[in-house]
Amino acid sequence: MRTPLALAALALIASPALAVDITAPGQVVPKRRTGVVQADLVCAPGEGIALENGATLKLDGHTLDGCSITGVGGATERIRIAVRGPGAIHGAGISIAAGTLRVRDVVIQDPPLHGIYGANGVNGGPSKIDAADVQLSGSGGTGIEGTRVVVKDVTVDGFTDHGVVGWAKVDGKRLTVSGCGEGVFSAENVHLRSSQVTASTAFGVIANLSVELTGSTVTGNGTDVASQILPKLNRSTCGTSLNMQTATPWGVCSGD
Repeated sequence: MRTPLALAALALIASPALAVDITAPGQVVPKRRTGVVQADLVCAPGEGIALENGATLKLDGHTLDGCSITGVGGATERIRIAVRGPGAIHGAGISIAAGTLRVRDVVIQDPPLHGIYGANGVNGGPSKIDAADVQLSGSGGTGIEGTRVVVKDVTVDGFTDHGVVGWAKVDGKRLTVSGCGEGVFSAENVHLRSSQVTASTAFGVIANLSVELTGSTVTGNGTDVASQILPKLNRSTCGTSLNMQTATPWGVCSGD
């Protein structure tokens, strides 16, 4: 039988004391702890919230205005951090150098450079971006970038550089990208399922190696699909394609 003292100790361990109240810019969420935003915050340029390895930040329904969220680690030091909503970030983004960044149920609007960023594996990293139920909109820069990007139920709109960049791979399910300079890019492979990429100024989906589309629509872009290996289209629609080795269409899209 547990004594009252033992029960009290267990209650202390299981209590919310492990949570860190986030009440002002400049706070750091320690290793393996959870920071909980207590109110809407406004940050001056360069201010934000930092997460050490294993830390999670819960927005708890609040908005961060101009507050960047960054992982604490060296250029190649692999860490794991998470940001969870519901909540919103205006005029700033979320970043990590190396390791895994998980983002859930967050709205990101008008970040100055990247909405969600991880290093590319050459200049720091590698990184993995795992995002779900996320909405990103911007007027410049890139929506999501990392070495490997895995997205589900994500919307990206209006970024003048790229919507989504995964240097090694982009794996998207129910991804919607519209009105970006370039929709989805990978230096290696892109696989999209039940996704839509439209109204990109340049390429809709471009991969230096392979593109695979399943149940997806890629139309109304400068060039819809570009790759060096014959694209695989499964129950998917595209308007134009480009063989990057020969600069000719692949013959797999309706307008080829």
